[in-house]
Amino acid sequence: MGDWYDESGAPATGSPGSSATIRGELTLISDSMDKLPTYTGNGDKIVVVNSGGTSLTVATSLSVAQGGTGAATLTDGGILLGSGTGAVTATAVMADGEILVGDGTTNPVLESGATARTSLGLTIGTDVQAFNTNTVIGPGTIADNALVRFDTTTGKLLQASGIDVDDNDNVAGAGVQANAQTGTTYTGVIGDAGKLITLSNASAITFTIPANASVAYPVGTVINLVQLGAGQVTVAITSDTLNSPDSRTKLKGQYSLASIIKITSTSWVLSGDIVV
Repeated sequence: MGDWYDESGAPATGSPGSSATIRGELTLISDSMDKLPTYTGNGDKIVVVNSGGTSLTVATSLSVAQGGTGAATLTDGGILLGSGTGAVTATAVMADGEILVGDGTTNPVLESGATARTSLGLTIGTDVQAFNTNTVIGPGTIADNALVRFDTTTGKLLQASGIDVDDNDNVAGAGVQANAQTGTTYTGVIGDAGKLITLSNASAITFTIPANASVAYPVGTVINLVQLGAGQVTVAITSDTLNSPDSRTKLKGQYSLASIIKITSTSWVLSGDIVV
């Protein structure tokens, strides 16, 4: 037998093993290689020992007991659910608005809408408020005793007003709003209802009540007028009826005050510090 070498490649100094020993070791290696499975295709596969420990096989998954999932593939985007020693499973991809709901016994399921609400024990009107496009939305915070008013063209938004009503129903902050006019003519608009219109000019001024057909003030509307300048104020009406004591239609002079009150759809009464 020729020279032999150790595992480092250097000439061995010890005695070589017998041929029988070497043949036995080679036989063991050969037998082990025979137990390896033959696999062609992509790599990165799992090799496992069979239950009898006599062979190796290629597996597509690793069991839960061996630290795997027990599944070869799982739903992309699904939620994983354990099953004891059984394979891990995955839910379907959650749709918009879905939630995962459990019952304490079986696997949780994906639910939405009325089904999810029932599972969660929520009752509309008791636990939750049903959405309604006609729902009125109130302010986040509001001062004690403050009155609220509707805002926006939809009429579904409440805002805090500057008017307070105390516990005895006394109103505070409800002063009359003023509309200041400095020209020589002015015709009332619907927004003037309940206001004080100040009229100030050095020349004569004409305040005109519009016809009900064009500006439909509610019956009972009151508009107050005050002459602040030297120009005398005359109250005129477009096509309806204006009634006053002795047919007086002019304010007496500077700082005179008068009121017009709508008593029917087409008739008004003028009263106050007025003259012919």
